[in-house]
Amino acid sequence: MWAFLDARLELLAVKSTLHLAPEGQIRRQLVARLTGRYVTGDMRPGYDTTLDLTALPFPDDSFDLIICCHVLEHVSDDRQAMREIARVLQPGGHAVIQVPQMKAMPATDEEPNLTAAQRAERYGQEDHLRIYGGDLIDRLERAGMEVEEVLASSVGVDDTDRWCVGEDEALYDCTVR
Repeated sequence: MWAFLDARLELLAVKSTLHLAPEGQIRRQLVARLTGRYVTGDMRPGYDTTLDLTALPFPDDSFDLIICCHVLEHVSDDRQAMREIARVLQPGGHAVIQVPQMKAMPATDEEPNLTAAQRAERYGQEDHLRIYGGDLIDRLERAGMEVEEVLASSVGVDDTDRWCVGEDEALYDCTVR
């Protein structure tokens, strides 16, 4: 995520940013570089806003930039969360979204009735509710966003071991009109 943001510094020249479940290192980098309003939000206390991603407490078109890195796989109703991200994103703004994904799978693998142990075995973590498949772009588009897939290799991540990413790992730069 940071490699992408660092490669596209123009994205940081915004008036307002919402960072969902902010990671410490990315948060520190953003605080040092952003000049506009920076809002952090999570379901846990300790951030600017305690929030439910399926019912964001912001008016429509509130943010120029939304960062959502490895969050949606934890949300029960991820499709509603995607719609909420689209709702609070200003037209022309960017929602940068990254999730665990296996593109070789045609569809997202999600089974709501798994135990924590079963989720850990199936999805890699006991608090993950799904692993996304090749249908991720369609899900984001159905939420009302236009989607650009950005491969890690296209933003200078050539040392995949150092960055801990797969060669075809992607994030999604989403916009609304």
